[in-house]
Amino acid sequence: METDKYIYTDSYKTKDVIWDAYSGFVDNYNDYRMLKCFTEPREDPIVTAGMQKYAIFFYDEIRDFVDQFDKLKDCKIHDLMKKTGWVQEDYISMRKIFGQFMVVSGIKNIVKDKDDVGSAVTDNR
Repeated sequence: METDKYIYTDSYKTKDVIWDAYSGFVDNYNDYRMLKCFTEPREDPIVTAGMQKYAIFFYDEIRDFVDQFDKLKDCKIHDLMKKTGWVQEDYISMRKIFGQFMVVSGIKNIVKDKDDVGSAVTDNR
């Protein structure tokens, strides 16, 4: 017999996990792109493996949320993550999609409406 049950979620911990995955991917992505800037582009298997690790980590954390955002409906992240043998264009796409997810989801929301001090005082009473 089913009853009304729910799982209490700690949204701060969830955000921390997503931030860890995102920042790990971005750090490795930046190193990867830096290595490509040399006159003779270089590959570092550790950087590439780190980027893959964090891309999978990030995707696994957001997979169930992506489709809930209209702005991300056509982002192709599900198809991209099914591929094997990613190339540079795939990593560039991932970087853009992951960054967009962070903004659209509100996790990376650094631009906010200015507070109206007057209404803040009256609304909080």
